Amino acid sequence: MRNVGYKALKEFGKIIKTLFILKYIDDVDLRKQIQKMLNKIEGSNKLAKAVFHGKDKEFKYAGKNKQLVADACKRLIENSIICWNYAYLTKLIADADSQEQKNILVKTIKNKSVVAWEHINLGGTYDFSNNALSNEYNFIIEQLLNVTI
Repeated sequence: MRNVGYKALKEFGKIIKTLFILKYIDDVDLRKQIQKMLNKIEGSNKLAKAVFHGKDKEFKYAGKNKQLVADACKRLIENSIICWNYAYLTKLIADADSQEQKNILVKTIKNKSVVAWEHINLGGTYDFSNNALSNEYNFIIEQLLNVTI
């Protein structure tokens, strides 16, 4: 009896897949949306590869725990870059002189991805001392949180 239910669900899935494919072929906007999302995913994959540039992009640790720590560190760096990008772009919007300028920035950001790292020296030396963390960009958290789009 379970086999019949499985076969029925499998065939039903084929109907849904066929309907989606027909819609995909016919709908230019749907194809553009899907391509845009695929590009964003590819950007995330490229960032991960850029951050993980050492050791032939492989974990060369014997133990599972060391691999997990290395992977968590890589994700922390990736998320830090994305977070900084969001803070910087939000500050640009907050500091815009006019609503028209804000609208242009928002439209540009919507059409691009915040997953960018060209402005980051991934092979550099990182200094997280209090002196180095002087808030050079004057990020004021309240200002950033109050930005409305």
